[in-house]
Amino acid sequence: MPFKFPRSIFVAAFVCGVACSGTPSGEAEPENDSGGAGGESAAMVGAGGETFSAGGAGGDAVQAGTAGSSAGGSNVAGASGGMAGAMSAGGAGSMGGAGGIAPQGPGVPIVVALGDGGFTMASCDLGRSWKVNMQFSGVRGDHTEWTTFGGMAFGNGMFVGATGWGAPGHMISSANGVGFTEIPDSAFTRNNQAVGLNDSIGGIAFDGTSFVAFSRYVLTSTDGIAWSARDNSWPRGVQQLRQLRGFPSKGLLVASVETQNGGDHPLGNWVVVSNNNGKTWTEGTGFRGSCANPIQHTDDIELVVDTLVVGASDVCRSTDLGKTWEFVGATSGGQVGDVFADQTAFYIVGGDRLMRSTDGKTWQVFGQKLPEAVHRGVFANGRYVVMNARATKVFSSVDGMAWQAVSPAGVGGNQQIRDLIVGRGLPSAMCAVP
Repeated sequence: MPFKFPRSIFVAAFVCGVACSGTPSGEAEPENDSGGAGGESAAMVGAGGETFSAGGAGGDAVQAGTAGSSAGGSNVAGASGGMAGAMSAGGAGSMGGAGGIAPQGPGVPIVVALGDGGFTMASCDLGRSWKVNMQFSGVRGDHTEWTTFGGMAFGNGMFVGATGWGAPGHMISSANGVGFTEIPDSAFTRNNQAVGLNDSIGGIAFDGTSFVAFSRYVLTSTDGIAWSARDNSWPRGVQQLRQLRGFPSKGLLVASVETQNGGDHPLGNWVVVSNNNGKTWTEGTGFRGSCANPIQHTDDIELVVDTLVVGASDVCRSTDLGKTWEFVGATSGGQVGDVFADQTAFYIVGGDRLMRSTDGKTWQVFGQKLPEAVHRGVFANGRYVVMNARATKVFSSVDGMAWQAVSPAGVGGNQQIRDLIVGRGLPSAMCAVP
């Protein structure tokens, strides 16, 4: 039977975990980003870039090319409820690093990357050029109010990002994927009384009906602007939320969680699923913790048709939406950096290679070797988009054989990219309707 965390216990145990650890048990803490200066000015990437194609024994050949250019424009402010209502109700196929195909409906397909400090950058030509938005803070590191482990989700015409780990966090939103604004404390209510945010956000997702975010409360919103709070109802033993993904086609939420102190559940990482907006959760059988460790810093959860894949040090798959799990083990690509999908297959980002699988069990090298290691990936309307950990280099391709490279202007290189998603934004000066 699910139970509800008392508020004091939930804040201390779930949000902060053991000594506010942002790292799974037994994992060494990765090097933190150094503190940065204040907000960067918005910058547009225009023409310029290279196309990397198949190389010979001596290495990859490089051909001269031109990245797609975008019309310049102003940084449009965040949307109102009316702007969100202008979009169709469909949500993204999945969120964040899991990537997905931009949902059908009005608007412009936009790829958005989220990094610490509320850093965002957007592309409306499927990764070939980028607008780097003004960040909200120069604060960097794994345990700050602007740490973006919570990730980003798209649904009902809105992009919503969540921040904070071991410190009060923030939510930011945009209807066009270009201009983001912070959601004010007055937008968060419980029983029609303002409660503010004032808490870390462990994860955010869109399940096809509403956004769901987890802090000391469960926060839900249909439009990404007005939020209602209710008590948490995690299964016993959940002490950390490490990753949260939503799959609108199934009305499904999938959460990678962790038990650090034992008692109600064996120690380690495990996965639970919910088909009722996070009100109740079910743990399947057969899952191994190595498939979700260290999923918060890298790695991901993805769905193709009825098959779920969770990839980290190892890969596990489920063909019945999380009721039972099969251990697949490590792929030849090594440690998983990210998992994303197109309409028919899963892709693992790892080092300078992508791995592909149609069933989540058998994996093969996809396409050609990349010029450098990449960290995040997404499939956006027929184009594969991957980037390195700092977003200083982005590669895109229609087939994985020839990769077009661009170095987005205005990227300082000290941000950690935590999420990469695709959705449909309102047209703007930068992203006009094709």
